[in-house]
Amino acid sequence: MDIDQLVKTAAAFDLSWSLTDQMDEQRALLGWWADQAPFDELQKAALNWGMSAAMVARWIADGQKADGVGITLNLDMSSLRLYTHSRSGTAPEKRGETAYRGYKSLADGSVRIDDYKNCGDLREPKNLAFARANSQQPQWLDTVLAGAPDDVPLMFVRIKNSGRNSWLATVRHADLDAGLFAGPDYNGRKLLHLAGGADATKGAFDSFYIASTPNEVSSFIHKANA
Repeated sequence: MDIDQLVKTAAAFDLSWSLTDQMDEQRALLGWWADQAPFDELQKAALNWGMSAAMVARWIADGQKADGVGITLNLDMSSLRLYTHSRSGTAPEKRGETAYRGYKSLADGSVRIDDYKNCGDLREPKNLAFARANSQQPQWLDTVLAGAPDDVPLMFVRIKNSGRNSWLATVRHADLDAGLFAGPDYNGRKLLHLAGGADATKGAFDSFYIASTPNEVSSFIHKANA
């Protein structure tokens, strides 16, 4: 299955940008519901992109028991990640459960597993304080808080291990315009997530994720593989 065929099987697409002192990194994600994911082809693609065989095997095993799976890569193929998604972990009453799990190939050949733990809502004082303290772009949080209706959930998760201390807020239900974060070229797109914190590899970072299209993600992956 080539890249275009792989994209045709996917159910979710996003573009994201991670801003650090050193660089602005752009990434693309392909996502599938686990019961519809072409796991054999995904395994081949992940291995072809240089991901650890052991990591891919664990992801496949975990993914077949999850609700969703995804692959993220950046343009220079230096950051490759696999994900699983648990819908039960996103429920408001499921605090402490893993909503997402990330499997990251590092430059030295090692693997890092990041568990995104459900901490409730972004607007809760403890969560908001942590997000502000671990962001170089606090105005992004202000924009979200000003534009999100009070009755719309803004799920907040944290990742804490030896390689990562960070947060991610899922804001897609608020229907916020991505152009406010990504610039006028993306006016009319939906903002999906905000994130921030510190990573052992890239240092302090802030990220935003926007809804994308199959054609955009396909073009991105072709460019990354060129």
